[in-house]
Amino acid sequence: MSATGQAFGRYTLHERLGAGGMAEVWRATLTHQGVEKRLVIKRILRGLSADPAFLAMFVDEARIASLLHHPNIVQLYDLGEVDGEWYLAMEHVHGLNLQRALHSLTSRRRLLPVEVVAYVGHEVARGLDAAHRLVDHDGRALKVVHRDICPANLLLSTQGDVKIVDFGVARSAANTFTTQGAGLKGHVAYMSPEQALGAPLDGRSDLFGLGVVLWEALSGQRLFKTDSGLLTLERVRDAEVPPLPEGRAPEALEAIVRRALARDPEDRFVDARAMQQALAAFVGDPEPHRERLAALVVEALAAERAEEAARRLALAPPPVPEEDALTTVAAAPVAPAAPSPAPPAAVNAPAPTQTAERRRAKRFWLIPVALITLAVILWPREEPQRVQEMTSPPAAPGAPSRRRTAGHPANRAPAPTTPAQHHRPTARRALSPPSPSTPRA
Repeated sequence: MSATGQAFGRYTLHERLGAGGMAEVWRATLTHQGVEKRLVIKRILRGLSADPAFLAMFVDEARIASLLHHPNIVQLYDLGEVDGEWYLAMEHVHGLNLQRALHSLTSRRRLLPVEVVAYVGHEVARGLDAAHRLVDHDGRALKVVHRDICPANLLLSTQGDVKIVDFGVARSAANTFTTQGAGLKGHVAYMSPEQALGAPLDGRSDLFGLGVVLWEALSGQRLFKTDSGLLTLERVRDAEVPPLPEGRAPEALEAIVRRALARDPEDRFVDARAMQQALAAFVGDPEPHRERLAALVVEALAAERAEEAARRLALAPPPVPEEDALTTVAAAPVAPAAPSPAPPAAVNAPAPTQTAERRRAKRFWLIPVALITLAVILWPREEPQRVQEMTSPPAAPGAPSRRRTAGHPANRAPAPTTPAQHHRPTARRALSPPSPSTPRA
């Protein structure tokens, strides 16, 4: 995409904010006579735009959202179609959703302040009260049920606003098509027990989802979520809620949360307005909590930008979802090993020709050494002749004697040739080394 964006009808798409199994969300602008308005485009995926049933559900969402005008609900501006692709144009909220805010805090070993949690619950209850009391242009009660109140669908702005978004799974009396069919819709971990059982719903089902959101924001833990979808659904149906960590929330606030989480709808608040009033009594003046929430949102956005800048600086790839990590690693191609670089040449290293001449000179020195070694090995082959000379008859008396030194060849130990020669005294002395006390002959 170019720096100026991608044209989409009369809108300009700038950045894709997210995508799901049914639609993708874009940050967009609408310019008219030099005035630019920032908004969000929710565009149906190409394969679903031709599905009549899904298109009917999409129009139902637009019909409900177009009637909702409340500061705690994201405003719908437009419904249309461009080249066969249907879209919704909605209010842009500068900030992040509650899911990202909680993740940013827990990654830094922090929790959302108790008063801010209560303030968020109060604002969501206000929005739900407006949706549950919605009537059409003829004054007929629509009995809207959101059915998917979860942290991802609660937007927090840098001004401290709290807004409910995504009525794509909502149910109302005016639905021409029950949104997303008759099965279980929404995030399972935030469903009410009656929703998980497939029973009829009213606005109190949304209060249970809000109770789950508040419990998790206060405790920093998941209430029903497990690694197994079936086990999560079973825990939702049982609705067994453990107490909050000791000292985390005042008794008054914990009592509100536990009442919203009652398994039987008759034991919950009668409607969203009753829950809002209970939270208002705890919150008091909302303005300080709004300002504190605004500061936390700005801080979380700055932390996300810092993390993104660090990843880009380190040229690291983005995080992988845990469930896809093994597949990604297995599919990654293995790069061939790079050849090791040659060691740097020494500064005083000799030229190649000088090295070859030195090697040839060393080979010439080996020739005489080899000849001497060979002569030493072959020298004992003459010993039998010397032994024969030593064993010849002695010279006559008076004959001149020859003085032989210890190193003379005649004094070396001769190899015996006959058995009789081993018993001759002169031969035994010749084979024995001279002792230090015996003078040499």
